[in-house]
This record gives sequence, C-alpha cells and structure tokens, in this order.
Amino acid sequence: FAKQLAKGLNDGALKNKYAHLVLIADAKTLGRVRPLLHKETQQRLVGDLAKDLTNAPLEDIQRSLS
Repeated sequence: FAKQLAKGLNDGALKNKYAHLVLIADAKTLGRVRPLLHKETQQRLVGDLAKDLTNAPLEDIQRSLS
C-alpha cells in the first residue's frame, strides 16, 4: 500500500496536480511512505500527522487538524 500511495503522490507532484500536501496516516504507514517520496513531492509536503483516523467521526478529524 505504501509503495502505491507514494507512486500516486509522486506522479501527481511531477505533473503539478497539487501544490501542497498534508499526509495523515498511522505511524507505520507514514514511516514507510516518507522515504519513497520524490524530492518534488517532499517540497510540497506542508505537514504530516501520524494518526489513524479511519472511521473517525468528522469532529475528531477536524479536531486533529486544528
């Protein structure tokens, strides 16, 4: 999963599909994705959060991001 995610993020960055990126994933996944990010992707990374928000209520997600 981490390899596929990094590939998609890298492709998007290299094609200028986004200017800024915030990664939110559990610590294990985040640790696997970070080293796979291209330099262009890393430059767009404005923040990351090592937290599993899967199935979290919207209020919890909003609270985690503020």
